[in-house]
Amino acid sequence: GAPRRSTLSAQAAAQAVLRQQVVFVCVSEVEDAQRRRRSLLPALRGEPGPVHPADHAIGYELSGNQALFKGDLKLVRNMAPVGDGQWHLYDLRKDPGETRDLRDTLPEAFAAMQADYAAYARSHGVLPMPQGYDPVRQVLINSFINYWIPAYRNTALGVLAALLAITVLWVRRRRQRRLQR
Repeated sequence: GAPRRSTLSAQAAAQAVLRQQVVFVCVSEVEDAQRRRRSLLPALRGEPGPVHPADHAIGYELSGNQALFKGDLKLVRNMAPVGDGQWHLYDLRKDPGETRDLRDTLPEAFAAMQADYAAYARSHGVLPMPQGYDPVRQVLINSFINYWIPAYRNTALGVLAALLAITVLWVRRRRQRRLQR
């Protein structure tokens, strides 16, 4: 039968996004630490205090999902199946579960962070996702092109050559049998 398309539970989707964000923030902070000579060791040791000043914006983009962290605020836009494709604003200190959207409550911060994200996107060459973009499909395509073909090219060519040889022999044998009748 046709393969079933799996659906993500809200918890699994949130965990997947959180894992991406944690990895991204860690990588971004390491890169930022190298540029600004800031050490992450105090944060990794659990020492109190921010790694970045409250006015420092950290942008993020992965497969059309976008976010900007600034102080305690997070501006985020997640695409389906995780989100609705709209920008949302959250205070991570007061609402770590991201349940209360503050875009209408804090319109100035919302607009300022959108401008900060636009600047991040320009400076980092973030491209808009094409209509109908499916990250799962793209991962499958990329893995096929970048892993499966290079890893199994010779094996696949050998199998195809063997199948071609078997087919040629089978056709010749069949012709010979017809001629003998």
